Amino acid sequence: MFFSEYSTKIFRYLLIFSCLIFISENKLFSQTKFPKVATHTETIKTDDGYIKVNILDRSKKKIIVKENYIYYWYTEPNIHYTNGGYSGKLLHGVYTAFYKSDNLKEQGCYKYGLKTGAWKKWYPTGILNTVTEYRDGIKNGCYREYDGKGNLVLSAKYKNGLLHGNYNTYKDGNVIDRKKYKNGNEVVPKEKQSRIKTSDKDEKKSVTPEKSGKTKDKGEKKEKTKKQGEKKCFMKDFCGKIKRMFSRNKSEK
Repeated sequence: MFFSEYSTKIFRYLLIFSCLIFISENKLFSQTKFPKVATHTETIKTDDGYIKVNILDRSKKKIIVKENYIYYWYTEPNIHYTNGGYSGKLLHGVYTAFYKSDNLKEQGCYKYGLKTGAWKKWYPTGILNTVTEYRDGIKNGCYREYDGKGNLVLSAKYKNGLLHGNYNTYKDGNVIDRKKYKNGNEVVPKEKQSRIKTSDKDEKKSVTPEKSGKTKDKGEKKEKTKKQGEKKCFMKDFCGKIKRMFSRNKSEK
C-alpha cells in the first residue's frame, strides 16, 4: 500500500512538471519573431573581382518608394540603381565586394534597397580607404578617409546628405585645416569674417586711384572746353575788329 501511494505521488509530480514545461515551451514559441522577409544570396562577377549580395525575394512590409532616394536592385546578371524607383528585386542584407585577390573591396548593408549603417571601402592592398555612415540611403553621420598607408587624411560629418559639423584635414596625424559646416554651408568664424571685411575695404581703397584718374579726366575735359571757349572768344573779337576797320575806311571815303 505504501509503495502504491508513493508511486502515485511521483506520477502526479511528473505530470504537473511535464505540463509546466509544455506551457513554457508554447509561450516561448509564441514569443519568437519569425523573419518577415525571405532573401537569397547571389554571386556576381565583375571586371576586377566579384560581389556577394543578399537579394529580397519576399516581404510582408509594404515598400513605399521615395523620390529623392537611390534604390539598388537586381536583375540577372547585374546590380542596378535608380533615383526614386526600382524594377527588379531589391538588395536587402549584407553586401560584400572582393578584388580578384579575394581581398575586401567594399562592405555594407542594404535595407529594402537603401544603404544603411557603416559602409567601408579598402585599397587593393587591404588598407582601409573610407568609412561612410548612411541612413535610409543618405549620408548621415561620420565620414573618414585614409591614404594608401592607412593614415587619416580627412574626417567630416553629414546630416541628411549635407555636410554638417566639423570638417578636418590631416597630415602626418596632425590637423592642418579646420572647417565647420551647417546644412551644407560653411560657417565662417567671426575672426575670419573680420579679415574678409578688412580685405574688402583694402580692395575698395585700391580702387580709389582709378576714381582719382576719372576725376583727372574730367578736369582735363573742363580745361579743353575752357580753351575752346577762349578760342571762340578770340575769333569773335578778331572778326569784330576787321568789320570795324572796313566800316571806318568806307566812312572816310
